[in-house]
Amino acid sequence: MGGSGYARKIRFEDIILVGAKNPVIINQHYEDNEYSGLNTAVQVSDVTYENVRGTSVSDDAITLNCDAKVGCTNIVFNNINITSTTGGEEHVSCNYASGKCSMSNPNVTCLYGQ
Repeated sequence: MGGSGYARKIRFEDIILVGAKNPVIINQHYEDNEYSGLNTAVQVSDVTYENVRGTSVSDDAITLNCDAKVGCTNIVFNNINITSTTGGEEHVSCNYASGKCSMSNPNVTCLYGQ
């Protein structure tokens, strides 16, 4: 049925990643074929990632794939250090996500409203 409601005031703190496939991911895009035209999404807000460090088996370190109508708000990154085990450059992608980032590798410059 799509999504409704909210996910808020969530904190991820003091996490050590060892070869994580998707280290940091928020995805408001999901589709149930029976209800694919509803355009609904769970509201995501006030999510903090603090003191997260370690390795990723993918170059995609941080993915914030939020809905154009609902978006993700007040997403905070502080003291993040995620490196790729492939030796490649870590990638960050944001769609319709707002918040702030400080002391982060990779830097989450794609957040709006910083």
